[in-house]
Formats: sequence, structure tokens, C-alpha cells
Amino acid sequence: MKKVKVILFVLTCIFCIGLSISQNNASAASLSVRSLSTSCGSSTTTGKTIKISASASGGSGTKKYSFKYKLNNKMYTIKRYSTSRTVSFKPTKAGTYRFYVYVKDRKRTVYRSKTVKVTTPYTVSLSTSGKYINQNVKLTASSTGGSGTKKYKFTYKYNGKTYTIKNYSTTKTVYYKPTKTGTYTFYVTVKDSKGKTKITSRSVSIVYPTLKLDSFTTSYTSSLSLKPITLKTTSSGNYGTLYTRFSYILNGNTTVIKDFSTSKSCSFTPKEYGNYTFITEIKDSRNKIIKKTMSVDIQDLVLYEFGEEVVGTTKKIMKDVAKGATVTYSTSRVNVCQIDHSYNLLMPISQGTANIKVTAKLNGETVSKTVEVNVTGNENILIGCDISKWNGYIDASLLKKSGIDYAIMRIGYSTRSSGVLKLHQDEKFETNIKNIKNNHLGFGLYWYSKATTVAEAQKEADTLWTYMNNNRLSIGQDGFDYCIYYDLEDSVIANLSMTKIKEITQAFTERLVAKGIPVEKISIYANKNWYENHLDNTYYQLFADRLWYARYGYAGTQPTFYWNCNQTTMKPCMWQVGSGFQIQGTNYDLNYYYQ
Repeated sequence: MKKVKVILFVLTCIFCIGLSISQNNASAASLSVRSLSTSCGSSTTTGKTIKISASASGGSGTKKYSFKYKLNNKMYTIKRYSTSRTVSFKPTKAGTYRFYVYVKDRKRTVYRSKTVKVTTPYTVSLSTSGKYINQNVKLTASSTGGSGTKKYKFTYKYNGKTYTIKNYSTTKTVYYKPTKTGTYTFYVTVKDSKGKTKITSRSVSIVYPTLKLDSFTTSYTSSLSLKPITLKTTSSGNYGTLYTRFSYILNGNTTVIKDFSTSKSCSFTPKEYGNYTFITEIKDSRNKIIKKTMSVDIQDLVLYEFGEEVVGTTKKIMKDVAKGATVTYSTSRVNVCQIDHSYNLLMPISQGTANIKVTAKLNGETVSKTVEVNVTGNENILIGCDISKWNGYIDASLLKKSGIDYAIMRIGYSTRSSGVLKLHQDEKFETNIKNIKNNHLGFGLYWYSKATTVAEAQKEADTLWTYMNNNRLSIGQDGFDYCIYYDLEDSVIANLSMTKIKEITQAFTERLVAKGIPVEKISIYANKNWYENHLDNTYYQLFADRLWYARYGYAGTQPTFYWNCNQTTMKPCMWQVGSGFQIQGTNYDLNYYYQ
């Protein structure tokens, strides 16, 4: 019995040892790729997505998968190592693909592969261009895949019937000219060397073309002379023969230059000056007429006639000229006649005779004309200019020789920065006022204001007074015979009410009067818009006999403005005629002073 127990114990130990060895061997089983599959099997076509799946067994720890493929002996990676066991891939080239999956654990790497044959799909496509009756429709076919040489057949269906354009050939492009309107369905059939066919179609609506006059041009659009002009057109969409006609309108009358013909251009030599409207008309076999027009200004340089002109009265110089011409003016005697180049304005300033020369230039043409002007003087009118830093350092002796009697000098001006008023003396004032006094020219002063409150206006008056004292200026001495003008034209002030502007002006005036300046030596400066819309207040009657009025480009004498507050048409004492006058190449604003 004891012997039997010993034998049983030994057998049990052997069994346990064997079981343990078996378990250890199982846990140490080798890593292997159990499967690699593709959703397409062993073949597919380009452009289709392949799902690649893999599975592995054995190994130790986390397993990671990497997918690759080989094509034409080159290896490419689809996806690097990750725990994902699937990947998608879309082949774009035909060929034999060898797909690989690599699996690795902590100790080793194994792989498996599978071959998939990828071919190009058998397809055919058709493109068309053109849609008009009696004009070619271009049919172009292309195909992919198939075996061997491919041939193409072109047909179309119209009103339920099918017609052949070209039977099977290797030609991929054909032309067809439809002779009727309607819907055409064009077909192309491709056949490979094994007789396998593919077909596709495209519908086209054939219509009449739309007649268009694409452009109408003239060899010039403005001229100073009666030179030949060439008219040209371009058009498209004609059905049948295209015909073109050219004509023009002048002074309300229409004249045909060239009646309907197949020519798309013509030449014409105008016989008189004027603003021409050239017309071109086109038509085709449908007799529908389309037209375009072009304006051309053909105009000589024309000057006004001058008789006996008078100091104090301005007059326009040039009556007409072709559009776009560059016009310049000159006077033989600047002390007899001045010219506002900006406004084509003659300003007689003293008795005598002067020749005014006007030159027009346009597109290589130059025309010059001269007119003689005789001026009668007027001892009750003085000629002045206003001067600021923008005129530079002046030569007062030259101004005097040029017929200038006095100057209104900008002594100072205001600016605003972040709402704060800043006051400045004109940068050229000290030098220029000395020059004026040394040459015994009369003068007055002005201040360019940006005041928006009574206090700011008083500050401007105080600063003006300081600048006067610094430059030893006193009313009535050394030619200081003209007023101190308050220049009201800035947009900051324009935004204020009429009442507020009056308060500011009154504060400036009263401050100067308090310093001993006679009120009759204080006045204001503004233009027509300002006098009528911002200064229409009975207070300004205080300055009625000495107003300074800016009115540019006005032809006539002593222009007026209207004050509704007292129902009165006002005439200024001093008229600022313009700003385009030149003395020795420097621009000046010139003024008439009516004594």
C-alpha cells in the first residue's frame, strides 16, 4: 500500500512539471502574421479605393503594424507603425502592386505580402465646342483602358434620327457643321482590339449666333485741326455676310460717310470744326442693325475779341479749344495785363497796351494765337496781392514794377492738434514785411483762423497783436493803410452755427479794438458760399464798407453776393480775383481794391 502511494506521488509531480513546461512554451509562441487581405481581391482599376486589413498572433506586448507597397521595384510607405490593423489606399497608376504589412512587438518584426494587379478602367469621354448654325461644332474624344489600338466612331441624333459623321477610325477629333437649329445629341463609340466598345454622348443646342459690335474706334478723339480721321469696327456673331455703314452727326444733321459695305473701316476728312458724333452700324443676312457712337471734338483755338478793356473788369480770354488740349498763356506786359492761368481770365491792372499769347497743344499739334489788348486805367482802383509762406521770399521791388500797389500779408495762422488750438507766425512774414516796407508798398494783415470758441478767438487776437509789436507795426505807419482781416473759411469753423461764428468774429474784433486798433481798420475775408450761408447776420454790417470777397473765375466787374438778413445785394471793397496769376514764375492771388 505504501509503495502504491509513492508511485502516485511521483506520477502527479511529473504531470505538474509537464503542464508547467507546456504553459511556458505557449506563452513564448513566435510572432506571426496570420492574414493580409485586400477588399478588391487580386485585381482592381485605378481610382478605386482598396481597404487593406491584417492580423497577427503570438509575440509579446503590444503589436504595431506598418503598411507598404512595391511598384516598379520601388517601395513606398502607405502608413507608418501604429496599432491600426487596416488602411485605405487609392492607386492612381496601373501596374502590379505588391502590398506588405510589417508587424513588430518588443522583440522582433515579421511581414506578409500580397499581389494585386491594377489596370486602367475602360472609359470614353466627349467634349464639344461651338453651338451656332452653319458654323463648325468641334467634337473631341478621349479614352482610357482597353486593349490594343482603339478606334472611334462619331454620330449624332437630330429629330429622332441618327446620322453618322465619321465611321470607325483612329481619328479622335472631327468637325460637323449643323444647318438647322435645335437640339443635337452627339455620340462617340470607342472599340478596342478585342472588339469591346464603350459609348458616351453630349447634347448641344444649336442656335443662331448673336450679332455683336465689339468695338468702334477712331484714330483720335480730339484735334486742333481738320485732319483725316480713321474709323474702325470689330464685330462677331454675324450670320451670313456682314455689312458696315459709317456716318456722323454735326449741328443736328446726319451725313453718311460710307454706306453699307463689307469694309470694316473708312477714312474721313472733316471740313468744319465742331463736336462730331460718329456712328457705325452693322447688319448681317438677318437685316438686324446694331450701332455704336463715338464723340470726337475737332476744334481750333478760338479767342474772344477784345476792345477797350478797363481796370477793375475781368474778361475770359479763350472762347473754345479741343477737349484735352493743354493751354498756356503769356502777356507781353505784366504791368498792364495779368492772366489767371487757372481760370482763363484776363485781369487789366493799368493803362496801356499788351499782347496776350495763347498756345494750345494736343497730340503733337501746336496752335498759337495772339490778341492785342488796350487797357484804360481807373485811378479809383488799386491792384494788390496777398502773401504767405506759400509765395516764398518775395521781391517787393519786382511786384511794384509789375503794377502791384499793395499787399495783404498773412501775419499768422492757427492749427489744431487733437482738438488743441496752436498759433503760429507765418514763417516768411518777418522777412517779407521788411521787404514790403523798404519798397514803400502799402499793406494790410490777415489771420487764418481755426477758432471754435470765444476764448480761442480772443487768443488769436492777442497773438496777432504780439506779432505786430514784435515786428514794430502800427496802423497808419510805414504803409500800414489797409485793414486787418479775419480769414473765415476753415472747415472746422464751417461746422459751427451761424450764431457761434458771429460770436467768434465779434470776440476777435472787440479784443483788437480794446488794444487800440480802430474798428474801421478791422474786417473779414470769405467767399460767396461763406458770406451767404455762414455770415448772413446783421452784425457783419459793421464791416459792410470794407469786405474782402474771394470770387475766382468771375468775368465782369465787382461781383456781388446776397445777404438775406437785410435783403441786400452786397458789393465788396476788395475782390480777390483768383490764385493763378504769375509774376516771374511765382503764383500770386491778385485783388482789385475799389476806393
